[in-house]
Amino acid sequence: MSSAQGISLAEHDLAVTHPSLHDMHVLKHRDMFSVFHVSGDIPTDADTPAGLFANDTRILSRWRFLLHGARLKFLSGGLDRNGLVMASHVTNYAFTDRQGHPIVENAISVNREKFIHNETLYERVTLANHGMTETVFNVSLRFGSDFKDIFEVRGMQRSKKGVHYDTFCGVDYCLTTYSGLDGHDRYCQIRFSRRPELMSLNEAVFQVTLAPKEEWELICRVSAVKEDLPEQNYGLALAHAREDLEGKTRKWLQVHTDNEFFDSWLDASCKAVSLLVTDMPTGPYPYAGIPWFSVPFGRDGIITALQVLPFNPDIARGVLMYLAENQATDYVDFREAEPGRILHETRKGEMAFTGEVPFQKYYGSVDSTPLFIMLAGAYHETCDDRDFIGRLMPSLRAAQRWLEKDGSRGGDGFTRYACHSENGLFTQGWKDSHDSVFHADGRIAEPPIALCEVQGYTYAAYKTMADLLDLVGDTHEAGHLRARAKALYDKFNDVFWDEQMGGYVMALDAHGQPCRVRSSNVGHLLYCGIVPEDRAECVVRMLTGPEFFSGWGIRTIGTNEARYSPLSYHNGSVWPHDTSIIAAGFARYGYYAEAAQILQALYQTAQNVGRMLLPELICGFQKMRDDGVVLYPTACLPQAWSSAAGFMALSAALGLRSRNGKLDAARAAPVEGLFQTLELWNGSEKVFPV
Repeated sequence: MSSAQGISLAEHDLAVTHPSLHDMHVLKHRDMFSVFHVSGDIPTDADTPAGLFANDTRILSRWRFLLHGARLKFLSGGLDRNGLVMASHVTNYAFTDRQGHPIVENAISVNREKFIHNETLYERVTLANHGMTETVFNVSLRFGSDFKDIFEVRGMQRSKKGVHYDTFCGVDYCLTTYSGLDGHDRYCQIRFSRRPELMSLNEAVFQVTLAPKEEWELICRVSAVKEDLPEQNYGLALAHAREDLEGKTRKWLQVHTDNEFFDSWLDASCKAVSLLVTDMPTGPYPYAGIPWFSVPFGRDGIITALQVLPFNPDIARGVLMYLAENQATDYVDFREAEPGRILHETRKGEMAFTGEVPFQKYYGSVDSTPLFIMLAGAYHETCDDRDFIGRLMPSLRAAQRWLEKDGSRGGDGFTRYACHSENGLFTQGWKDSHDSVFHADGRIAEPPIALCEVQGYTYAAYKTMADLLDLVGDTHEAGHLRARAKALYDKFNDVFWDEQMGGYVMALDAHGQPCRVRSSNVGHLLYCGIVPEDRAECVVRMLTGPEFFSGWGIRTIGTNEARYSPLSYHNGSVWPHDTSIIAAGFARYGYYAEAAQILQALYQTAQNVGRMLLPELICGFQKMRDDGVVLYPTACLPQAWSSAAGFMALSAALGLRSRNGKLDAARAAPVEGLFQTLELWNGSEKVFPV
């Protein structure tokens, strides 16, 4: 597309042909993740998002287990309760073995368990003979590496590619090398615990002899390095992986209620966020989601940190440190970089390094910068960490300057965005599909665009920054920002409020014309406190009415809008993170019962989804008595801000706040239909109620 239009690679328009990710399971550690079919294989379909990925490159695109040259019959599969180990159980169809003996169906069980640790995929295959006679047969693993960039996997076409220049097979391993157009070599190394009878460039064949009731085991290890992997026992590596995850979850407050299923939901959510958290030199950072967004995103990381702040403030500190270190310092149109602007995303794949996409370090989001300031203020309120805020102050001041200068590009005092990169994002709010900002008749709004919720973020950022400047003694600048916040408050409520609609418009286009569309964006206004008290009830009633509340959560736009579709990525679907922010907005204005209604909806959604985890989004169909959730086919699972949504909604339902390390709540613990008692524990110490 032209630079005036840009692209919207953060949406899933490129993935519409992919089979449902709900037939897949994901694993992750650090910068490696995998997407396997529930059977344990990586399908060979070119359109599938399955594979083993390292640093945004698919190093393993084919992985298929065969017994005597034939496919196996699927029995069951899934992830363990920690989301750490994937298990698949399959068995044989009838075949004739190498000795000419007929082997009946279901005689051989095959159990496959896999996990990732230290950026190595481990798989243990265990075969057992449940028949009455000895059998001799072959098993084989067929594998392949296409070294596709993540954006290729999602559907982008490339005119040129690098080359596979070397594949070497040893007695028990295979090493494939790809030389990218960015000058970097990438590798896929596969090693086996047994020596194959036959080893080729894409297959390892083993001869198996099994007496009745006997078992046979094979360990496979796949990595993205050239060097010989240090030998590590499967069980020892798994123990270390469990210790790593447990170390992360121990940092969270534990939730205990009289509803064990509710507790299980939040426990699963905690583990999902922890699985996505990657330890950076700057501290913990939650990668956004798998498979498409398993990298640091500014907006997603900030919102995730805000959602779980009372339960694990370490994440907020890590997010703030990482984003401060990667804050833009110069103007680079290709990357949408402007001094003080906070990162949108960063990538390590070949297409990012060659410049085919601008996302090596990309700054094209309008909201990451004010949200960065908001998170700093919320973190300080929670932890009273003045020394940290002092060290962060240069980055905070730079973010403030961006809001006052480049962020206010329209000259009307509103924070606006417009794409300046040929391959950048056309839409730069959280609803970043190309068609997500439109007029009442469905026309796409022309940038530079002022989104309503972004004005709320900016208002909150000015107020927050004023408080932080008071901490360091800059009262003059603090006064200036409070005056600026007040002016924005007044002008916003004058310009964005539409009497005919009886609510706030979604956005203003380049010509100052309002997008008279009812959207969930207005719930974020409540969260930021920019809505006058006498208008709050109108916003709450709209969002809890049938046009928005589906029973599973709150739709992104109302059902009567021109572009509404329950199957749309951003125009009528339900996003758990969006719903949870709205719940927090309800609580800010004292609508705790409505916040509790949202908490219950998210809980019921989780109950209807595998492993009680909230996906990135669900379809916006109305909840019916006998129907379950309609899943969005290419939604990421897990997704950090979706997994964190339950914590923000719980805080909202209770009016829970953390100040200077102490928790308090605005309302009593019982939430009708969910629990009667609630306690929060920090290890063996009860911290709420006290």
